[in-house]
Amino acid sequence: MREFKRSERVGDMIHHEVSNILLFEINDPRVEMITVTGIKVSDDLRHANIYYSLIGDKKRWDDAKEGLSSSKGYIKRQLAKRLEMRYIPDVHFHEDRTMEKGERIDTILHKLDHSKNDG
Repeated sequence: MREFKRSERVGDMIHHEVSNILLFEINDPRVEMITVTGIKVSDDLRHANIYYSLIGDKKRWDDAKEGLSSSKGYIKRQLAKRLEMRYIPDVHFHEDRTMEKGERIDTILHKLDHSKNDG
């Protein structure tokens, strides 16, 4: 049976809490419709890399990055209230564009299949 590292358990808790904070508490339109896709917490529990995704153009991604940056302090304070830990990890937000890349590949494959059936 696999034992989970403490950083993984903390990451799961942070994932849950940050998702709820973004969904229900922050009223900044720049962070609406953001999905937290993953969390990677360092082994020393000092840093939490939070990966997020959204649907939109470059301006939407830029706005979301600014919104998350401005909400960072609030999010960390809320984590401190909710998680019973001596130290709360410093949060770092990172774009996760894998869905966007997957959609692009799907579109290309669809076009190839469509042209194959026409020819």
